[in-house]
Amino acid sequence: MAARSPVILLLGFGPNVRYSVSEAFAAKDYIVARASRKINEEESTATQINIPIDLSNPEPVIRVFSKLKDSNGFPSVVVYNGTSVYYYF
Repeated sequence: MAARSPVILLLGFGPNVRYSVSEAFAAKDYIVARASRKINEEESTATQINIPIDLSNPEPVIRVFSKLKDSNGFPSVVVYNGTSVYYYF
């Protein structure tokens, strides 16, 4: 049985992390799971998984981990690049 490729999960696939991190891990034979608000799930491939998500709510993050676990195993690396805005009055 062939070994599974490791998985990196990029939460918040925005301009600061985007392609440089994605390409660096893909070059090391990682499956790259990219989760972002503005991403097209239909453009996923066997080695690049696109997951639409709104990181302002923690519930979808749990579903992302469950989806990856079922399809490719738990991520070996997780990069959180989402932004949070808090207003204090």
